[in-house]
Amino acid sequence: MVRRTLSLFFAVIVSAVALRAEATPAKRIAVRLDYQAPEPSHFCPSSDELGFMLAAEFGYAAVRDDARGVLTVHVRVVDDKYQAELSAPNPSGTGENWRWNTDKQATCRELAYDVATTVGIAFGPRAWANGEPPETLAAPPPVIDVRPSAVLRERPRLVAKYVSTVSRTNRETTGTTAGANADTPMQMEAAIGPAVTLYGLPSVAIGGSGLLALRWTRFALGLDMRGAVMPMAGFGTPQLDARAFLFTASLLPCAATRFIDVCGSLNASIIGLDAPPPIVVSASDGFSLGVGARLVGRYPLSSRFTLFGSADISGQLRSITIAGPILDDPAQVATYWRSTYLRLALGVGIAVGVFE
Repeated sequence: MVRRTLSLFFAVIVSAVALRAEATPAKRIAVRLDYQAPEPSHFCPSSDELGFMLAAEFGYAAVRDDARGVLTVHVRVVDDKYQAELSAPNPSGTGENWRWNTDKQATCRELAYDVATTVGIAFGPRAWANGEPPETLAAPPPVIDVRPSAVLRERPRLVAKYVSTVSRTNRETTGTTAGANADTPMQMEAAIGPAVTLYGLPSVAIGGSGLLALRWTRFALGLDMRGAVMPMAGFGTPQLDARAFLFTASLLPCAATRFIDVCGSLNASIIGLDAPPPIVVSASDGFSLGVGARLVGRYPLSSRFTLFGSADISGQLRSITIAGPILDDPAQVATYWRSTYLRLALGVGIAVGVFE
């Protein structure tokens, strides 16, 4: 009982000392925050998070609802990057409002850190004329309830709010919502959708593909599995009543942006044949390696799902020939089809963040 009473006594004393220090601080500034950010799919920090970033720069809570001056932060997308237009009362106390356009950043969260750093430098004590902030920026004196009950009630609430915000920020930063947040160090995506092989088989083939990819801010690495088959049987001269099919596995290193991926392609493929005997294409005969490129257009549907379309061009290292005896005259051998070295394909699909 005595130990509990002493602990409570010391907690009240420490809180009262801290509150007294806050009641007579060094010269400080305060602003109200007018924060305008793009829609949520851009994953910009909230106004509360930006306020915490500013507090980390100044060493105290610089954003207050009772401040006279207003700091305007207008975030916009420029050339697939993020830039902020800043405006606030001039820290020198003279002239028109201070205005600044930040450098472009790859992600909205990187931009928020840049904004906090810029404001911290521009409005720190070195920017004040005669060491005094102008009236429009001077922080009003805090209104403090020093009753012990208020101290014990408010401190946990403020700490809980801070911990909640920091926890949410850390989850986004470490990738627990990696499928949604473009600012995470790494994201994992899985995708599926239909595909069409326009050129490279005896005729157009249709099928589907599955993709697993790791994504960073500017780079992505994907593994794509694709299968396609001719919908109608019959090709060659003389005509062979058969259908060809193609299985392809591709490794895709990509330069990634928000809406466009430009990828190289290293692929291995097998062309097979569904034909009556004795016409047959073995796996070794139909195997080929190739290199090429893939262009992917991406459109975020939500924080988790992305619609994409792709176009592939690939050069094969060998040509594959389908030949065999003529069914009406087995003594004669005919070449029914010889593959080209070039393949073209299109695909669409939906990608989903695996960790969302």
